[in-house]
Amino acid sequence: MFFPRLINVFYTAMFALAICLSAQSCSSDEVDGKLGELVSEMNSSLPMTTDTIMRLENVSARKGHVLEYNYTITAEPGQVDYTVLQQKITKNLTDNAKNNPAMKAFRDDGVITEYHYKDENGKKLFDIRINAGDYK
Repeated sequence: MFFPRLINVFYTAMFALAICLSAQSCSSDEVDGKLGELVSEMNSSLPMTTDTIMRLENVSARKGHVLEYNYTITAEPGQVDYTVLQQKITKNLTDNAKNNPAMKAFRDDGVITEYHYKDENGKKLFDIRINAGDYK
């Protein structure tokens, strides 16, 4: 299944930022700045095929501790049940956000992650948002 690779791509990048954030007590602007640095680093190697049906196109950061991931589902229409896919990805992302020790700084600093999924034609398929409260 493709979910482990997807999670690894996400958490490898997050681990680097979590180390940075946990090393100091950051103000809100500093957290947003560190997220911006992470985005620049990640985007330098994107787009990236994350598995057999997904490609991470780009990442962005917004004020308020928000990281946004933009994915394209490359599977042919009818090959994937998008409702089931959304449920599985949401569960995996939420479980890892709650339980991964590397995510402690994100939990402490209230980082919000948003995931936007579209098809090859740019049609929106679904969005997932992991709010700061979902980490607990």
